[in-house]
Amino acid sequence: MSGLVMADRLAYRRRMSAFSRYFSYIICVATFLLIPKGIGLTLVTLLILPMGAANLPVMIKEIDSGQAYTRYLLTLPCSRKEIVQSRFCASFLDGLQDMALVVLLLVIDALWRHTFTPLGYLQLGLASLMIGLIYMAMNLVVSFLGNVTVTSVFYMISVLAGMAVYILAVWLDAPVERLLSLNPLLLWGGCLTLTVLIVLVCYGISLKLFERRR
Repeated sequence: MSGLVMADRLAYRRRMSAFSRYFSYIICVATFLLIPKGIGLTLVTLLILPMGAANLPVMIKEIDSGQAYTRYLLTLPCSRKEIVQSRFCASFLDGLQDMALVVLLLVIDALWRHTFTPLGYLQLGLASLMIGLIYMAMNLVVSFLGNVTVTSVFYMISVLAGMAVYILAVWLDAPVERLLSLNPLLLWGGCLTLTVLIVLVCYGISLKLFERRR
């Protein structure tokens, strides 16, 4: 299956140029540096980078529409289950690069601005990871369900929905401190369990959809 994962990642790299990827990182760093009071940091870690991690399914679907990439994979000596697993693994591995930038920005902010407590930075990193996984899994399901238009539209809707939730939370001054004051083991244990369940359900649905594909 490692060969399939590599094939997915290479296809994604060819579709998205190095310039586009590095430019998106520059935007993230600029947002972090120019927007103070922790807003820039949370905007990047909770919105921009997690959504970027869900971009691989959209790119693969665009490649499919022009080059029949998935049909080519079906001609290889591998099962449909392995193809679905490789798509999830490739998306996860690609998202780890974005998580590396999240960790870097959290460390820089902790050493420079001291916006949050050490526990706060840890919680922010966990939230970024979980949001990214949920976005990734949901977009993967849609990529197996519909064509490139459906996949792209759903991705844009998910991005706009995330932006709306973030803006409302900042505008209404959501009581995040009260939420974070809950028992960390109970709060984050429950959130991690919910995230794992969502990913597993999305994987199961994706597998069923792909097995029915002709």
